[in-house]
Amino acid sequence: MLVGPIAVNAQSNVALHQMAARYQSEFKVPAVAIALIRPDTIYIGIAGSKQVGQQMPIGKDDLFHIGSNTKAFTSLLAAYLVEQGHINWTDSLLQIVPELDLPENDAYRGVTLEQLLSHRAGIAPYESADSKEFRAVPKDIQLMDDPRLVFAKVALSFAPASSKDQNHLYSNGGYILAALMLERATRTSFEELLIEMGEKLGLTLRFGFPIDEENEVVLGHRKSFLGFLLGKRYHSLDPNNSFSMPKYFRPAGDVAISVSDFAIWVQYHLRGLVGHDHFISSENYQKLHYGFPDYGLGWYNGLIGGGPERFSYHGGSLGTFSSAVMLSATRKTGIVILVNAESKQVQQLKQTLRIELWERFGQSLEP
Repeated sequence: MLVGPIAVNAQSNVALHQMAARYQSEFKVPAVAIALIRPDTIYIGIAGSKQVGQQMPIGKDDLFHIGSNTKAFTSLLAAYLVEQGHINWTDSLLQIVPELDLPENDAYRGVTLEQLLSHRAGIAPYESADSKEFRAVPKDIQLMDDPRLVFAKVALSFAPASSKDQNHLYSNGGYILAALMLERATRTSFEELLIEMGEKLGLTLRFGFPIDEENEVVLGHRKSFLGFLLGKRYHSLDPNNSFSMPKYFRPAGDVAISVSDFAIWVQYHLRGLVGHDHFISSENYQKLHYGFPDYGLGWYNGLIGGGPERFSYHGGSLGTFSSAVMLSATRKTGIVILVNAESKQVQQLKQTLRIELWERFGQSLEP
């Protein structure tokens, strides 16, 4: 199994630059970054500014926060550790974390690593700060010795949740518990494991909203109520804003990455799905994307136009950045969209741009 970085042929592309500029202008967002990925080539287009009102052009190596697209990174890390023999997909949470092996947690006795990563463990969603499960988390959890273990005890204190409409129940909480399993199996923090994985892949990964001492990073943006009244203008937010997540929540959605590195990462998956073993086996790439219907391990999946061609996708946002990724092995194409803002209009931007990218390039070999 090859584990080193793949050789990348990345190209700045005029058509994608023009497309990024058009969407950045039409939707009046600070910046848009696009990547079109083939198994052997990456094309990149970017437009806009790192911060609204500033003359700081966006670059292909600038970091964007990707929100819940982090889940696919956590799942890839799990697959790597499975192949390295540290843990198995079918290992149970209570087996790996014996402090949770208590009579009151019997309802979760059979929950496995792959069930947590595929949202099939019955863990509450942990999506809204106003939800009862979030209110049960101690406010000083970050000051405790093992915040993820504390979170796990709270999460398992609720009866298993279920969804009547689908065979999975999307849960940020499940990814925190899965990360706790990886930490216990390796005796290494999730943060160290993920950064080390990034280094093996040749990628720069960071946690939290981008930040540096020069204040020249890409900032996230939102529309204030006053700005809405005055013309729907976006305003930038300091990286340590109210949308930032506590550290224990990182496995569910707190990675920042550049469009160029995100594209390289998608290329690993695309190559894996067309049958190549690299970093992990092609079999495990298939499992991550299509191991379960509707949602695999870190990836939604479906059929293009109702079938038979499969595709996988995900979106992410913590409220100030927005991201989307989609790929199809049969069409040998991947798409990445990054925006340093979030709003209903940004969601529309991503959807419209994704469709245009797919219709123009989803079946052709060159942009």
